Amino acid sequence: MPTTVLSSPLSIKELLASVRYGFIHEAVNDLIFPEAHTTPISSSPKVFAFDRKLSTDRVGKAMLEEAHRPATAYDLLHYSADRPNEPFLLPLIALGTVIEYVDDKRFKRAPYALVIQDFSYRRGANLVPTRGDWAAGCSFLGIPM
Repeated sequence: MPTTVLSSPLSIKELLASVRYGFIHEAVNDLIFPEAHTTPISSSPKVFAFDRKLSTDRVGKAMLEEAHRPATAYDLLHYSADRPNEPFLLPLIALGTVIEYVDDKRFKRAPYALVIQDFSYRRGANLVPTRGDWAAGCSFLGIPM
């Protein structure tokens, strides 16, 4: 199994500090994403990109067909930290951690996932609602099972 356990586990705060982010959503923190910092991190994650609209279920099925699971927020932040100079031109989404978050603008509680994308040469860590279909051009991080 291609996983390794971090020898010096990092918190979400430390992972965010390890990359120059131009934007970090206020809810992307250790309190909202309280995953264990000794989570096994895969040495060979895979980016699943699709050229058509897909549902969250269909994305998950495509990953399962290739013996992968959706990445957690911690997996995605670690992936980003390992690639600080690699451009994230397409939104890269972690479907393995979905949180309930109240959007202050819409005042709706909805399921959200972490997304990382570069805008104007600045990386952003944001939340994206998981309802509905995903647009063509979205990508998802998968972790070998």
